[in-house]
Amino acid sequence: MREARHTEGLDGTDTLDITCTEDLQKNEYIVWRDQQGLWHEHIVDSHKRTHDDAGAPFTVASCINSIAETWDDYVTDKRPSGSAYMALSSILETSRWTAGNCTQEGTATHTFYHESVREAIGELLETWGGELETVIYCDGVTVQERSVRVMALRGNQSSNRRFTWTKDLKGISREVANTNPKSRIYAYGKGEETESGGYGRRIGIESVNDGLPYVEDATATALWGHPMRDGTTAPACGIYISEQCEDPAQLLTEAMDYLDKAKEPVVTYTSDVIDLASFGRDWEDVAIGDLVAIIDREFSDEGLRLKGRVSKVERDLLTYETKITFGNLYDAIANPWHSMQSTVQSLSARASNWDQASDASTGWLETLIAGLNAAYDRAGTYRHSSFEHGDIWSSVPLDADGKPTQSGGWAMNANGMGFRLASSTLADGSWNWRTFGTGNGFVADEIVAGVLHSAGYETWINLNTGEAMLSSGSSLGGRDVSSVLSDLSAAGVDITNLQSGLEGETTAREEALADVSDSLGNIRTDLSDAERRLAAGIEDAKRFATDYLSYANGELTLGNLLSVVKLVLTHQLLKFTTNEGDIAWFGRTPEDVWNLFIETATIGNMLRFGDFAWIARSNGNMTLKWVGE
Repeated sequence: MREARHTEGLDGTDTLDITCTEDLQKNEYIVWRDQQGLWHEHIVDSHKRTHDDAGAPFTVASCINSIAETWDDYVTDKRPSGSAYMALSSILETSRWTAGNCTQEGTATHTFYHESVREAIGELLETWGGELETVIYCDGVTVQERSVRVMALRGNQSSNRRFTWTKDLKGISREVANTNPKSRIYAYGKGEETESGGYGRRIGIESVNDGLPYVEDATATALWGHPMRDGTTAPACGIYISEQCEDPAQLLTEAMDYLDKAKEPVVTYTSDVIDLASFGRDWEDVAIGDLVAIIDREFSDEGLRLKGRVSKVERDLLTYETKITFGNLYDAIANPWHSMQSTVQSLSARASNWDQASDASTGWLETLIAGLNAAYDRAGTYRHSSFEHGDIWSSVPLDADGKPTQSGGWAMNANGMGFRLASSTLADGSWNWRTFGTGNGFVADEIVAGVLHSAGYETWINLNTGEAMLSSGSSLGGRDVSSVLSDLSAAGVDITNLQSGLEGETTAREEALADVSDSLGNIRTDLSDAERRLAAGIEDAKRFATDYLSYANGELTLGNLLSVVKLVLTHQLLKFTTNEGDIAWFGRTPEDVWNLFIETATIGNMLRFGDFAWIARSNGNMTLKWVGE
């Protein structure tokens, strides 16, 4: 191995670039273990075979995280509902990967349809949120399990790492993104539902925020606002839209959280770990996503306090040199999405106007009639006439028996009995007649209409609105309507309020069903939480077993690569060992004698041999004393 560099980032980057004498091939798997004892698996994505100045062949290969194999696994139709763990388990069923401990909370529903598993994982992150993490379990010989996690936040969020930036700090680069901090945020929630089911003006926070439609940080305005002609400072304004929020108080809370992030400048710092030694030795085992407390003294003398995370780690696996990038956002991620985010917010802001426009009547029946007339005008007419069949008019050519010579046509047949219509054909190629008109009336699979009424309009039904009218001479069950209404009135039934009573009962049933649905939802949530906690416990147990237990050559070892002392159990011995050799053991010797060996031991008070014991005295001397009965 000549070179080996691992690069990992919060943006999904996970690559291994190596230079070696081995003749690697595309799609070969490389499994390796880092300094922290964690296993990794990568797939050779591209490679080049060449020779050095001495003529010796070597390979330069670029490898990617083995989760990339799920681009070749397929999801046909999955519609999970519940936690991120449940959704992840569902879409991974067709792959060899399993769902690991998922700390991303919340429930959602999504349809994954005709796509690769890797694409489905991306959609899952968009729907449920969270950050993707892969975990490899290996016994040192073979990979035992490949696991995927959806984490609320990767890395150590309780880290005590501190970093202070000053202008004269050497060896560390600093970059400020082109996104501008905001000090005032206008907040809007879901559009108010109109009578027709659309959405109008969005809800705001005025009712719970002293009449103000915004939240503001005065300190941030002093820092990031711009001067006005009258000498005052105008705030840097932004907008926050929560598409599903219907509660002004909840919207206010979300807006405050958003302001806490928006008021901070986007800054990233890049440095070798060795240059961060003065800020604490714990930078040596830094990992992706770890929390970093930052004080940047270039923005102000007292220092601007930022909450940052480690967004990129580059490690040389041979020299252990490590370069990290950290800050309150990784600029390489933020910039490509900045213009897209602005476009989406602009479209969302106009959504309520579109909803209002959609409330107007579509005139669906008029549109349908106009479409049919246009289709009639475009269609040609072919005719077949015979005594047996009568006259057949068709939109496609007909043969000598009146059958269509091509599919997709319409036809009308008239003879002495009446007429019939068809819009498709049967298996034998003849017309599939489905609508009939005879002297006895009409028969059809489907009738499209607006209002059906009697000749004198005494009885009618409006299919658009659901309204209906029965004439006084109409009958129900052999009785005229008037007598039926009289009987109902005599029985105390108020016909005028019957509809409202039925609506009330319907509402009560709907509310009862909603309560049942809420109860079921709570049960599902509880089960999901229990499932998540159980999965987390199993995951931690697996992690412990993988990190601290290993078996090879007949020896069970407790401890990892960083352990100073390890415990080893064989068929004959129980021993404590270090990198320099065994320091103590107990077991059966080759002479078949049980023996305890200790290289160096410290006895606190007494060392006993049968009925005798060496006992420490207060003056520092020792006494050999009989202690038997």
